[in-house]
Formats: sequence, structure tokens, C-alpha cells
Amino acid sequence: MNSYEFISSLVSSLAWPFFSFLIILVLRKYIGHIFKSLESFKWKDAEFGFKKDLAEAESDAQNLKLSSTTNLKSFSLAPKSLYEQAMSLAAISPRAAVVDTWRTVELTTMEVAKELNLEISGNIAGTNVIRKLVNQFKLDGAVLGLYEKLRRIRAEAAHAPNFQVDYDESVKYVELALSLANRLKSLVSEKKK
Repeated sequence: MNSYEFISSLVSSLAWPFFSFLIILVLRKYIGHIFKSLESFKWKDAEFGFKKDLAEAESDAQNLKLSSTTNLKSFSLAPKSLYEQAMSLAAISPRAAVVDTWRTVELTTMEVAKELNLEISGNIAGTNVIRKLVNQFKLDGAVLGLYEKLRRIRAEAAHAPNFQVDYDESVKYVELALSLANRLKSLVSEKKK
């Protein structure tokens, strides 16, 4: 093989990867819009359907008659209510608002478990706590379904590479998640009565 054949072979071997990369680079803006319009996304064994899961979570919350958004404005651990903090974050980064609000639900779940002297263990301690609350404190079983849907949405927001959520969807999520956290906190005051 002489140098001309080598160069020819090299060019022919690298041509399709180079042009594929070039096409993706040129069309990346349009590809992003395609991913934004996806209602579900499947990767390996995981399937993500944010809009569907959010609608189901909202339906569960309505069935549970969780507190309205007016009550959420007072749900606070800091000078600015968690609701106001989440709304500010949603305006900047809707995805971050979803992830951060879930953190509030997890912390509230663990706080309630501690207040009610429930044992906390395992990788999915929050889910186990909710199960115990349903069984021991006669909490509506639909709370577990809502908790799981909100957890799944948060996982999608945190881990799906092309996850997109707009401001309105993140506001819905924040309201549902904080309503759930409010309901869990109310168990402590109900037990003290």
C-alpha cells in the first residue's frame, strides 16, 4: 500500500463519521425542538412520560383533596416560603424546581417519620415510610401512588438526558409536591391531638 492508497483509505473511512457529526452539529437546534415535543422517552428498560405522570399525579392529588396553593404560601422552613422559593427557581430553571421540590418532599417524609417514631431504613426509605403511614396511620393509600409518581418524575428530571419541562408544568409539579408534603406534616399535628 503506497501513501496515496493509505490517504484514500483514511479519507473514505473517516468521511461518514465526519459528515454525521457535521449534520448533527448543523441540526442540533432542530433536534432539541424534537426532544422538547416528545411526550415520552424510552431508554433501555426505563420509560419516561413526564406529561402523563404529571397528569396522573395531579388527578391523585385532587382525589386526595390535598391543600390548595393558598395554603402552600405559608409552608416554610425559611424566611421566604418554600412555595415562593420554588416559584422563583421555576422561573429560572423549571427542571431544577422539580428536583429541588422533591428534596422538600423527601426531607418532610423523613421528618414526619422521625416525629412519629417510624423506623427508617433501606434504599427507598421514603417509599417505605409512606407505606408505614398508610398502614399504621390510616393514611389514604392513594398517597403512596402520588408519592411514587412524583418520585418518578423527579428521577426523570434528574437523570433523563433530554428531559424538558416548561414553567407551567414545573409549577404544577411544585404545587402537587408541596401539597403532599403539607399533608404528611399534618399527620404529626393530628397525632398530637
